Amino acid sequence: MKDYYKICLEHTGKLIEKQVLESEAYCLLSSVYEYIEDESAGIFAVRKTKEEAIDALKEAISKEIADKEAELIVLRCRLEKLEDIAQ
Repeated sequence: MKDYYKICLEHTGKLIEKQVLESEAYCLLSSVYEYIEDESAGIFAVRKTKEEAIDALKEAISKEIADKEAELIVLRCRLEKLEDIAQ
């Protein structure tokens, strides 16, 4: 059986690299997951290579940033409307 890479990025910024067996990795290959392990929290991805796992994490974080930026724009618009009403 081939080993797969599990790359964990903790919220502290610590990157943990593990290898998992194909039998353990199979159900985790398609997405990026949140985790809490040993009282540490973060996200992880499992892929066939270390580079693929890191790329999956980068993509997930980039999407989260874009989503948060969109939310921020909406909040700024609401604030501007409130300020207009208050004047």
